[in-house]
Amino acid sequence: MEKVPVVSVAMMTYNHEPFIRQAIEGVLMQRCSFSYELIIGEDCSTDGTRSVVEEYQRIYPHIIKPIFHQKNVGAIANQADVLNACRGRYIALCEGDDYWTDPLKLQKQVDFLEQNPDFAICFHDIKVVGPAEFINPLTAEHLKDRTLFSWDELLEQGNFIFTPSVVLRRKEGNFPFADLMPGDYFFYLWTGYGKKIFRMPLTMAAYRVHSGGSFSTKKQWSIERIVQHHLNLKTGYQRVKQIFPLNYHQKKLVYQHLFNAYNSLRFAYLFQHQYMKSAIVSWKALGCVFHTNPKSLKILISVLANAFFPWAFYGRVNEVWK
Repeated sequence: MEKVPVVSVAMMTYNHEPFIRQAIEGVLMQRCSFSYELIIGEDCSTDGTRSVVEEYQRIYPHIIKPIFHQKNVGAIANQADVLNACRGRYIALCEGDDYWTDPLKLQKQVDFLEQNPDFAICFHDIKVVGPAEFINPLTAEHLKDRTLFSWDELLEQGNFIFTPSVVLRRKEGNFPFADLMPGDYFFYLWTGYGKKIFRMPLTMAAYRVHSGGSFSTKKQWSIERIVQHHLNLKTGYQRVKQIFPLNYHQKKLVYQHLFNAYNSLRFAYLFQHQYMKSAIVSWKALGCVFHTNPKSLKILISVLANAFFPWAFYGRVNEVWK
């Protein structure tokens, strides 16, 4: 019977032919005192990505466990299949267009988690490979000199953890956010609930910014993709509210995120001339205001006006979104 590895490395890839070798080699170069496996979800790429994965799988069959989809299932389903296939006590993430730069990365992070059972997540700094205007959030003042974070801070600030930097404890049970993007952020919230988060002040991976990347092209997103993104965020935070026993402060943070999602949707729907939908999400945003900042008269008036007269906001929205 095959031994269960200590770490499962989850790698999702689609049309990453120029990058996938470097991603795989970054995993294979790891020097560890424990066993690990590499689960690669290859989502029926139209370039040579699958051939590269097959080549490495033939050479390292004891490490590389590919999932070859016979048709393109999309990033959400591919991610769910890869995470479900992970067997290790810990899960490390690395997309097929990113790569690791330190051969002791896994050893350092697993050693920390083994010695500190009250921590669920360990991440580190990353190097950005791509356009210079991309700003690494880890250089922000509230992050760069800190190493310890709480679950509440992850909930409040949003995702400040880059995918190729993270190692976390595998949590038993089905991932309740598997049908949503951004799946990594909700995966961190689900895994880290009730425990602490540690940042290693070391640069041990590279995050690649390119035209085919998920984060790097947000400025070029279509209005339809923007709508879907905020619908996913809305659904995700609603589930956070349902799944976790939140205290008053945590509930307030969730309602603030829900307000932001509804607020973005109301403007996006206005841009699409979908006035009824804009009015509906305005009413939902109004409900969130009473949980977050009921004394904000300016916000209340704006949301109420949009709910009753959505078409009146179109001119201003058009100038901002066009």
